[in-house]
Amino acid sequence: SSAASDVYKRQLECDVKARLLGAHTKVVPVVSQSAEVVASEVLDPGISSFFTVLGSASQDVTAFRIQIDIKEITADMAYNAFRSLGMTFLGTIRPGFDTPYLNVPGDTDLTGRPLFYISAERVSPEALTDALRQQKTT
Repeated sequence: SSAASDVYKRQLECDVKARLLGAHTKVVPVVSQSAEVVASEVLDPGISSFFTVLGSASQDVTAFRIQIDIKEITADMAYNAFRSLGMTFLGTIRPGFDTPYLNVPGDTDLTGRPLFYISAERVSPEALTDALRQQKTT
């Protein structure tokens, strides 16, 4: 759709200007994600409601972050541990990056990395550690 394309181009221009401002000043620019959400909604009707739910702390289901101290965690183990708790593993942050890493390959080592997940409630570090240890024994 050309409307979505126009919205995306305007958002891209804002992002470029924000990065330039940040590179040449001590200002930390914040660019609204709303134009990108509108473009996504035009291309994939209904998707904005998922963004709203996942980004809201007051919805029944939302995204959370946890970091636990357990060695040798793979993405497959995380997927299965979260699933055993009725939750959905989303991804992590790659070392040296500050952006989400989604669709993480199953053999990726997640030791020491933050884990992001979708759930109706926050999981305790103890419950997740137990679920991960169960994955190690299977």
